[in-house]
Amino acid sequence: MRGAAIAVIDAVDKSEAKRFCEAASASGVPSNVIDNRAFGTVEFGSVVNRSPVVIGISTTGSAPILAQIIRSRIEWLLPPALAIWALLAQRIRKSVSAQLPSAAQRRVFWEAFSARAFGDPPQGNDDDYLPTSTSDPEPIRGSVTLVGAGPGDAQLLTLKAVHA
Repeated sequence: MRGAAIAVIDAVDKSEAKRFCEAASASGVPSNVIDNRAFGTVEFGSVVNRSPVVIGISTTGSAPILAQIIRSRIEWLLPPALAIWALLAQRIRKSVSAQLPSAAQRRVFWEAFSARAFGDPPQGNDDDYLPTSTSDPEPIRGSVTLVGAGPGDAQLLTLKAVHA
């Protein structure tokens, strides 16, 4: 194991897990025994990656399958285009700060921008998404979305209702 960055095993039994971890430790290599947190020196969580948006989920090794299920639910809820929106935000951030000197103006802008990230992917060039005005922000106006929930069970919501 010398020179390895990490050692991972799906051990057949505790004896194999113990020998593996002792060998890794003797080589100075961090180790993980899949589904057995009593052994090893590192644990892995589940990750939802919409880079640069990254969400980590961990059960500290106590329920890895639960972490995977949580990850699959979050994956289902987050649109794939979220990554594109986050990268666009990264590119225009300095220009937005230069155009909108007050924190209140920037907050209103970024809230509206972020709300769009759950819709269609951005189209056009970056300048199309920059603020159009540097005046004081308009008061925030809300909206109402009516969602039918059938007999009231949240498990019966449609995906569109969950996104709303």
